[in-house]
Amino acid sequence: EDSAPGERLALDGTSCKKTSLGGSKFWYAVLDYGTDIAWSLFVKKKSEMPERMLTFIKKLRATKKYPVKYIRCDNAGENYSLQKLCDQEGMGIQFEFTPRDSPQFNGRLERKLATLWTRTRSILNAARLDATMRAGVWAEAARHSTDVDNSLVTERKEAPSYQQFYGLSWKGLKHLHQFGEVAVVKTAAQHQSKLDNRGDVCMYLGKAPDHADDVHRFLKLSTKQIIVSRDVTWLNKVYGDWKGLKRPMPEEVV
Repeated sequence: EDSAPGERLALDGTSCKKTSLGGSKFWYAVLDYGTDIAWSLFVKKKSEMPERMLTFIKKLRATKKYPVKYIRCDNAGENYSLQKLCDQEGMGIQFEFTPRDSPQFNGRLERKLATLWTRTRSILNAARLDATMRAGVWAEAARHSTDVDNSLVTERKEAPSYQQFYGLSWKGLKHLHQFGEVAVVKTAAQHQSKLDNRGDVCMYLGKAPDHADDVHRFLKLSTKQIIVSRDVTWLNKVYGDWKGLKRPMPEEVV
């Protein structure tokens, strides 16, 4: 069932047994029926989703003037909380609740989530991350896989979902690197000794939202902190190669 862009959204959640470095355990995916574009939201607790989703809807309406009219989701408690928030804001959104354990009623998003999980595992495997690192950055990998998916042309889509929804091609595509690529990122203070290093070894996590197209997110490997930068020297090797890891990586994110 096709709709105008931004008119009908689907919402569904999944989870990971491992807590990410940012504290996330739950992944909520949002799908636009009109263009097949997806967005990913990550939270520590299910109860945080309604506020995050409300902020997302407000931003969507403000930036593209798309009037969200319908949201399809299951009848989990956090979705009823979202409905209550939307009603309090006077948004006039009609919720289409589907029964629990009935994925066929929200099939497009269920299939999208399965695809995104597969792509997430693939990019984690390609980066040759050890089990601890995989567990820490699974949410970042999922966010990156969503960005990649929105940039693809398929048999079903003549143009990428991003282009269909926003009306322009994503210029940041040419700046993307392989998830897990290692780089030296300039982090030096303005005044420091000439003998001190000017940067830190970091791992690429994907594009930085709400920044210029050539600004990226990195994991600072010495502190496990996430930083944002465009001042980068790429080492042209993924994390596993840089660490000299030789053991086969796990097949699944658990």
